[in-house]
Amino acid sequence: MELERDGADILDIGGESTRPTALPVSAREELSRILPLFEALRGKLRIPISVDTQKSEVAEAALAAGAEIVNDISALRTDPRLAGVARQAGAPVILMHMRGIPRTMQRGPFARNVVRDVMTGLREGLARARREGLAKSQILLDPGIGFGKSHEQNFEILARLPEFARLGCPIVIGTSRKGFLGKALAKPGRPLCLPASGCSAPPLR
Repeated sequence: MELERDGADILDIGGESTRPTALPVSAREELSRILPLFEALRGKLRIPISVDTQKSEVAEAALAAGAEIVNDISALRTDPRLAGVARQAGAPVILMHMRGIPRTMQRGPFARNVVRDVMTGLREGLARARREGLAKSQILLDPGIGFGKSHEQNFEILARLPEFARLGCPIVIGTSRKGFLGKALAKPGRPLCLPASGCSAPPLR
């Protein structure tokens, strides 16, 4: 409720950590962590709640408990059945780009051309969703800030968001409290350069 008062547009709730090196948990564990919260919040917020999960079983239970959006960091790679759950509920689905899995995604190697890599991944996720019967109007795309990208690549993605919008779906991003921001802010006064930006200063490391 404090997040809503502070101006949040969507409240995203997940019971499985997706930070770098995180290990997966079972659907049962995930549900035990999130369902009491969904039940406690039912009818108390004006903003929509999304459930952050890769599992169709969790998505189905969360939608029944009041979730309105499904946020899948795997873009239906982990469990394609999740699309059918969202289709039956008429719920929007966020498809995110991620290189690898949370446990290994920051070990590299990172993509040589991050925009091309993300664009390809999002197109593949969009195609999967359409094959599984989701309407394009149900699909949102997330370039996956921090999910298998270097610090510099995260800034490049942010600078080039209009290119991802050409895929024809709303774009959502999650940047708060991400490591690349702390890395940049820890070096005050030093210019941050993006690839091909024309900046003569050395890139931030």
